[in-house]
Amino acid sequence: GDGRVLERKDRGGIETLRVALFRLTPKIGFRLGVRSGIQSEYRLIQKKMAATYDGKNLYYRGPGTLGISPRLHRANREKAMRKVRQISGSGEGVCLLKGGSDTCRHNTDHEDLFRQESFFHYLFGVEEPDCSGLIDVETCHTTLFVPRLPEEFAVWLGTIPSLETFKSKYGVDQVLYSDTIGSELKRLEGKRVHLLEGTNSDSGVAMKAPTSFDLDAGKHEIVVDAL
Repeated sequence: GDGRVLERKDRGGIETLRVALFRLTPKIGFRLGVRSGIQSEYRLIQKKMAATYDGKNLYYRGPGTLGISPRLHRANREKAMRKVRQISGSGEGVCLLKGGSDTCRHNTDHEDLFRQESFFHYLFGVEEPDCSGLIDVETCHTTLFVPRLPEEFAVWLGTIPSLETFKSKYGVDQVLYSDTIGSELKRLEGKRVHLLEGTNSDSGVAMKAPTSFDLDAGKHEIVVDAL
């Protein structure tokens, strides 16, 4: 068959898996994946099939589907910042938002299929997990923070996207690694920082403002908004 070798690094070290690719349907390919213990490799292939970036549009869902431009999410950010200015009565400060994180099934290392947090996707269009965003309320200057992935992740991802790739793909003004967000917040000391929380009007479930950011109430003016 037309096969290739994939290497996967886990707690036991480097495990080499031979994956037979027979141009089968995804359903049959999934059964082979389960039997071979390579669900994560299939999930990656499935993700690539589900969302494709062509360098012009943000993403599309396959041939014949509508391509979504980064301009849509930029317009969403501008609309949201107008609302923040209206609520706060000022254009001062920045909005700090946290995207969704990868989760595992119960106590295993099997990652569930990731779906982005809805507010974050509305404002940024970002489909990758563990990202954060910073938007200037007055100018709408946007910084996206993405995880700094170790080199061995290239085993699953192929080429690891660069910061410039993320910037081009999502049409933001700046992209930094997530491990630099602390220094960015230090630079913003003395400024107003808006955090989002509220209750979903459909589900009735409350979303609390994120607490994982290293914000100091003595150095930042923290404002919690319900948009």
